[in-house]
Amino acid sequence: MKKIAVVISKKDAAGLNIAEQLQRLHNFPAVIGSKKVELHFCDEYIVNPENIDQQIDAEIFIFGSRHVSRAGVHSLSVHSIGNWGKVAEGGKDRTLIPAPAALMKECFTLLRQKAEGMDYEVILEATHHGPYLEKPAMFIEIGSDEERWNDEKAGKVIATTIIEAIGNLSSSKNRSNDINAVVGVGGLHHAPNFAKAMLAEGTAVSYICPKYMLGSLDEEMLRQAAEKSVPRATQIVLDWKGLGKEKAGIVRICNHAGLALKRTSDFGITV
Repeated sequence: MKKIAVVISKKDAAGLNIAEQLQRLHNFPAVIGSKKVELHFCDEYIVNPENIDQQIDAEIFIFGSRHVSRAGVHSLSVHSIGNWGKVAEGGKDRTLIPAPAALMKECFTLLRQKAEGMDYEVILEATHHGPYLEKPAMFIEIGSDEERWNDEKAGKVIATTIIEAIGNLSSSKNRSNDINAVVGVGGLHHAPNFAKAMLAEGTAVSYICPKYMLGSLDEEMLRQAAEKSVPRATQIVLDWKGLGKEKAGIVRICNHAGLALKRTSDFGITV
């Protein structure tokens, strides 16, 4: 039976809120579908438990945490882990962590359904921080201030999303093997245009390299993103207007890496 670890920092108010709501839903460890789900707490800030997969026996890691936004946007968010360039918070320079694209897609889709009518924007975030580990891992977060981090309704939405996403991927109707993972390039940190790809049937966005990190994006990093996507990505999706003056260079890098190209506008989905 595969194991999934949900990791919470004791220093993170939103994480503790999510953990409390999870514990109201289940006694842990819990068997959900075909997966054994364990709840773990760490003493470090959530971006810092480096190599936690060497301490916890699990195949997939879900980090529940707070999100901080300078704009103060009320949000529920999902993102993969790693650094395109130099370390900002946790992890290693120019190192991406394997991204469970199908699980991220399931979580994002469920969050949009469950948050309908709530005062929260459901967002994808660019890949931008640690910790470092070698197993597939993702973040799911509540933003963006202390009041929101402690909002039990938001915590419950995150908790039920985690449980249902795991259950859906464990069911007999699971079609995660048919998922086409893609890597997003360009645009804003909160990546509104990549939501179109994430919501498209059969497509899941694994990593996003935003416009402000394009200076660190080269063929080596693109290949790493493709290879560490789970399943492996064969396609790059471009936020064309969000590439600025880097358009020609990015297209050249993608072509040289042998990765097919698509634009966010090609998905034709209103979000």
